[in-house]
Amino acid sequence: MFKSIIIRELRNAGFIALGVLSAGMGLKGFLLSSNFIDGGVTGVSMLLAKTTPLPLELWLILVNLPFIAVGFRQMGG
Repeated sequence: MFKSIIIRELRNAGFIALGVLSAGMGLKGFLLSSNFIDGGVTGVSMLLAKTTPLPLELWLILVNLPFIAVGFRQMGG
């Protein structure tokens, strides 16, 4: 029982890592190189990165923080 839970969680973590990797490759390889702006939080972060001296990586974290806080609060953490 305990072993199957660990395997399931490791599998989930692997899928999350693959999703983040593929999203990063799409962002770097397609959107940024073509000067396209995405929608949502990523798009807002991209616009802020183009208009301020702060890098996109920092804006992605900063713009996502309120959503992380709301999600954490909703989940009861």
